[in-house]
Order: sequence, then C-alpha cells, then structure tokens
Amino acid sequence: EITNSHIEVLSISNNKISEVPDLPSSLSILSASNCSFHGFPEGICKSTKLSFIDLSNNNIEYVPFFPQAE
Repeated sequence: EITNSHIEVLSISNNKISEVPDLPSSLSILSASNCSFHGFPEGICKSTKLSFIDLSNNNIEYVPFFPQAE
C-alpha cells in the first residue's frame, strides 16, 4: 500500500496496467505513459496535490473537469 507514504514522484510508465492504485496524498508528479488505460483513471481525480500528470500513449478519449485546476 502506497497511500500512507510520502512519495512525491511516481513513475508507473510502460506497464500493462489499466487502473491506477490509490495514490498517496503527497504525490505531485505522476508518469503513467504507455500503460493500458482506456479511460481517465478515476484515482487521479482524488489527488489534489498533483501538478504534473503524463498519460501519453494511452487510449484515453475523455478527461474529466478538475475544479481545483482553475
């Protein structure tokens, strides 16, 4: 379980995963390129401190609205 850790940068790129695990609240950078996402990973929406997300080379067609990003 990584949710209680103090990780700020996480790379899960180049894995054939289709879901993001629960992320630590301290996470600010997430790299998840070249995975097997077919939609925007819902677990990312709960991470309020993220300042950079790389989801390139996935099959994502829709990105939800982020109120905290305004």
